[in-house]
Amino acid sequence: MSLQKLKIIIPARSGSKGMPSKNIKVFCSKSLLELSLEFACKINNGSIIISTDSKKYIEKIKSLNIYEENENNIFFHYRSDWAASDSSTDLDVVKDIVSSRLIDNSNIIAWLRPTSPLRSLSEFNNALKKFIQLGPNCAMMRSVKKSSTHPYWMKTKISDDFLLKPFIEKKDEKSFPNRQSLPDSYEISSEFDFAYVDQVLKQNTFFPNPMYGFETTLMPKVDIDSEEDFEIAKLIYLKMGAYS
Repeated sequence: MSLQKLKIIIPARSGSKGMPSKNIKVFCSKSLLELSLEFACKINNGSIIISTDSKKYIEKIKSLNIYEENENNIFFHYRSDWAASDSSTDLDVVKDIVSSRLIDNSNIIAWLRPTSPLRSLSEFNNALKKFIQLGPNCAMMRSVKKSSTHPYWMKTKISDDFLLKPFIEKKDEKSFPNRQSLPDSYEISSEFDFAYVDQVLKQNTFFPNPMYGFETTLMPKVDIDSEEDFEIAKLIYLKMGAYS
């Protein structure tokens, strides 16, 4: 499929309970939403869709120089109520964008979450190239990193006084006593996702199969959902630079 079919989607709902209006919170002189838009504009493929339930967000974007410089390639999707609630899913948002006719079954979507501002442009481009090369053998590709905690060593609580059992039955320290014995495990890094719209709709999930991963190594994993996450992300961003 041609890169001309690429649609870069920036999901930016305003109603976060854990951190209100986090997408427009100033992060190292720019908002998280602005940083995602700047990243999207550097990709040089596909049009950009900002999906939001906030007219305030739209007005803030329209006031930016980056918008004025790329206005012809930036589109806004104002969410329906059913795609903007606390319980709405990424799948709901995709379906709502399809209903607005900003995307259709022929498109590839690249999903850029503003709450994961540490991402590498070179890794994004390499992942997109791999995704295209895999063709129909890959319905979705997600950025991943080696797990910081292996699931075989995780526990779940089975009583109020914290009696524990293995999170995965029969997979624990007894069977895997050291790190060398553990198989590789990966966690979603949230830097970027790619998916074919037709497979998302056909399988009725934002996470269609076959799903591939692309291991990223240049940036630490950051997923901002609290003030503490926000402050830690700022320190990392300032130390490393974010778009290498």
